[in-house]
Amino acid sequence: MSGIPGFSGERMERYRADPVAFLEEHYICRNAHTGKDVLVRLEPWQANLVHDVLCTRDPATGLRQYNMAVIALAKKNGKSELGAMIATWYAICGEREGEIVIAANDREQAATITFLRIARAIRKNPVLAKECKVCRQFIEVKSTGTVVRAIARDAASAAGNSANCTVFDELWGLRDREFFDELTQNPIRRDPMTLVTTYAGFDRASVLHEIYEQGRAGADPHMYFHWPEGEEAANPASWVTQAYLDQQRLRLPAQVFRRLHCNEWSTPDEPFVEPWQIERCTTGRQNAAGAKGEWPYVLTCDLGLTRDRAAVAVLHRDGVRDKVVLDDLAVWEGRRERPVRIADVADALEARYRRFGPRACVFDAWEMRPFIQAHAAWPTVEFAFQGAPMHEMAQALYRAVAEGQLELYPQAGRFRGRDGLWHDLQGELAGLVLVETPGGYKFDHRSGRHNDMSIALGMGVWQLLQKPTGVPLWRRMLVAELAVDGQGALTMNAQWAEYARLAGVDPREVVRGMRGGRKA
Repeated sequence: MSGIPGFSGERMERYRADPVAFLEEHYICRNAHTGKDVLVRLEPWQANLVHDVLCTRDPATGLRQYNMAVIALAKKNGKSELGAMIATWYAICGEREGEIVIAANDREQAATITFLRIARAIRKNPVLAKECKVCRQFIEVKSTGTVVRAIARDAASAAGNSANCTVFDELWGLRDREFFDELTQNPIRRDPMTLVTTYAGFDRASVLHEIYEQGRAGADPHMYFHWPEGEEAANPASWVTQAYLDQQRLRLPAQVFRRLHCNEWSTPDEPFVEPWQIERCTTGRQNAAGAKGEWPYVLTCDLGLTRDRAAVAVLHRDGVRDKVVLDDLAVWEGRRERPVRIADVADALEARYRRFGPRACVFDAWEMRPFIQAHAAWPTVEFAFQGAPMHEMAQALYRAVAEGQLELYPQAGRFRGRDGLWHDLQGELAGLVLVETPGGYKFDHRSGRHNDMSIALGMGVWQLLQKPTGVPLWRRMLVAELAVDGQGALTMNAQWAEYARLAGVDPREVVRGMRGGRKA
């Protein structure tokens, strides 16, 4: 990229006094609309933030007034890029022998989100590229000896810190107080800075919430605190459109939307889905007596013997209406002195396997290991009740309910519990609460309640939406062959015929029907 000025003594003095000028003349980023590398042009709100943080001086000392800056904005408003810009300015225009530390939830995040943006901005700028040595783990400014590095989330890696600028990106996910404390400012630095870029969190016992409360109180005159809340205030970027926010509001639980896109702290015990959403998904249709052979089915089981219930569910995906349909749900409730009989659950699974011929059976990889081994011929998908699968399952179930993509029959799974009351899936869904974790959101039950039917349902939704089937493959292949060869050229293709057989359809009848002009 031509036309970028060099670093004369006079120009460096200007850049130290005017960080915005340095960024707009040297910081290169990718334009999201064009895909081209361009010099950044800060929006007015960005320029004001940079100027306020780096240029506000204490008249008594002549040093910067703020040695800690907390910039909290809603998701997708360029927080990480802003942190990378300020760190780049510190690397080039800060004191000699400086140390810029990029700290985040883990090394991968620190490197990917912020460190690599700094490295990329330097590599793309021919002037900075000559000035700096860019390596995988660090960046060195050759003329000053300043080093930029990303560090892992552990106290040992932070020990001995002497950074003049430390950037914490997405501090909402950091629960390790010791790591944060190890990166406290070193008194040998003349004008140090701790920069926090984040959005609101969910853990009120976290480091971030403590900083949030301090910032709101305004007790620290050396903390720059910028934390707008509410949909309009927290989204100042011109590229965050109302259409985007409306889309996110539809796809996310209300609490998650408020945290990510309104920059508001989560509140405990928020409902996972709303009663009206559950009611919209409930139709007058009764549960299915058996498979129709048209769509692929999924069989699931959440096994609980005493404290938890056992639930077996059958679902299918209707590709024509784009609905995930609950066909059958059975529930058992045991007690300590009289647990659920595993043989009863096994009999129910085998009966439903014969009745529905599922394409996939989603089971708990730990609790149902003996059953899985005894039924090795079944198309089993093992589900882990921790980590990413739980978050993926919760997100799939939420979206299916919120977008009206799920179809339930009235009082699904209805049974009389050991408390003497009647229970059903709809009531259980209404009692679920949202739980946010660093890995995403999931659901849980309130004290004294259960979520076993919801988990059995969610595993089926997860499987069907993870691997969308839509129109059965054998039928799509038939339609494609007709489109290419014409109706008279239809042949008994072995591949689609096999798919038809697996779906319980006689392929010869299908061929005769389509040759006779009937719909596939």
